[in-house]
Amino acid sequence: MSLLSFDVESFEFIPAGEEMGLLRVVGQWVAPVDRDLHEIRLIASQDGTLVELTPLPDLEGASPLATPVGHPWRAAFSAGSELVESELTEFALAVHGGERVHLPRPGADAAEAEAADVAPSPVEEAPVGAASRNGDELLQLRSELEKVRTELEVERRRHAALEEEIRSRTTLENDLRSAMAMHEAELAAAVARAAQSARREDRQRERVASVEPGGADHPQHPVHADLHERLARARRAAEAAA
Repeated sequence: MSLLSFDVESFEFIPAGEEMGLLRVVGQWVAPVDRDLHEIRLIASQDGTLVELTPLPDLEGASPLATPVGHPWRAAFSAGSELVESELTEFALAVHGGERVHLPRPGADAAEAEAADVAPSPVEEAPVGAASRNGDELLQLRSELEKVRTELEVERRRHAALEEEIRSRTTLENDLRSAMAMHEAELAAAVARAAQSARREDRQRERVASVEPGGADHPQHPVHADLHERLARARRAAEAAA
């Protein structure tokens, strides 16, 4: 037998249109020792079919607790009007670990209190006050829900912008790597061409020296001006590549 219990202070359904509305639960969780309940879900069962409802986001982000003296807890759930208003639907709160706590039908406590009250004035004034209070709370819940939706949209756009920036940087890095590889290949080709030109120049000088009369012991005849020019260009190309 579970030692966990929930003291219901109010459980009501607030219509938010023809087909949807909000189920509001207020009460205290009680357990023999302090206990973290983690996420709490609302279970609606009808003819063997179970519907799990998750609470609307809690702006405070506090984790629900159960304590020996009772820890306050409230939550709101979005639900269909047809499911909630059916007499066949039963409700329960489910906590982490599978434990469930039965709930009365929405508004059952308020109806019993109204029937037991014999004073006419409170009976007449209660619906007006309750309707006004419910309207204010519904507006507050809608405002909080809209804030959460706005925050989620801002976060989604920020995440999309970060992804786009990452893709842009990745593309830029790939382009830079390709450009560097191309530059290195061109530089290597220029060095190879310069080395080849230098070797041709050396061979040309050797051939010129070999045809000079008397070899190195005799003065060499002037080399043709065109050959000098070609050798100078090859030397400059080699120096530029280096």
